[in-house]
Amino acid sequence: MKAIGKRLHKLEQRLSPGEPPHLIFFCSSLYEGRIDTKRCRRILGECGFLPTTSGMHLVDLLDLPDGLKEEEIDRWLREHGAENLQPPGQTELRRSRRA
Repeated sequence: MKAIGKRLHKLEQRLSPGEPPHLIFFCSSLYEGRIDTKRCRRILGECGFLPTTSGMHLVDLLDLPDGLKEEEIDRWLREHGAENLQPPGQTELRRSRRA
């Protein structure tokens, strides 16, 4: 994780203050290819969860329950989206409750 943190920090340094926030999604490999990040971003925006500051923000979906269908993922994001966003500079993912 340290290497990811260093890389994120370098990328943040390149961003100008006027840039929109960038979201990086982390999820279980069970959802690989099934998470539509554009759709997630739209839902987070509709719910008012999108960050207003520039930089790299982590969206931690490691606690997303296994086997959810698309509509269930949408509902989960609406209910838990705010608690799964991490601000720039915080490079450690919190421990998954499923672990």
